Amino acid sequence: PQAIEKHGCCKVTRVEHPYIEHEQFPEDAPDMSGVTKLLHKSFTDSIIRLMSQVENKSTLEALIGILQNLTSDNYKSSCFLRAFIRSRNGIPRLIELVDHSYEDICNSSIVALRNLSDDIKNKEVIGQYGAGAICGKLPSNPQVAFSTKTCVSTLYLIRILIYLNKKNCDLIIDN
Repeated sequence: PQAIEKHGCCKVTRVEHPYIEHEQFPEDAPDMSGVTKLLHKSFTDSIIRLMSQVENKSTLEALIGILQNLTSDNYKSSCFLRAFIRSRNGIPRLIELVDHSYEDICNSSIVALRNLSDDIKNKEVIGQYGAGAICGKLPSNPQVAFSTKTCVSTLYLIRILIYLNKKNCDLIIDN
């Protein structure tokens, strides 16, 4: 399920909304091109595999940016890709990259995790395994320099992780 907002006349509530997992989404075809090829699970699978093999900072940031953009909306394709990334163990790799020495990679992985956390199961996985790494990106000592962009992204990710999730709230407080 994914978390969606329902707008009433006086308030906005956030509820779980089930998504339909298609066996082939989009359909396999030998002549795929354009957006159909980008949204196919084989493309996302190759991005996840490349993330574990690449050491070049610019390439790694670009790969994370691709995942970030593919999961940034609430269309069916993004909902499917969020679940697919979780099933291919892409979330642990993104959590590892939160602690990367290059600031742009840290920020990109935090934003990608924020996009992935729209899925309820992803939110639980990110909270369970990434709370320590995520909280480590918040300034706790005034002498240590942190990027404002990364701090704001981290705060927004924490906000999403703890929204309607008591377990994640406790994990964040403990870290």
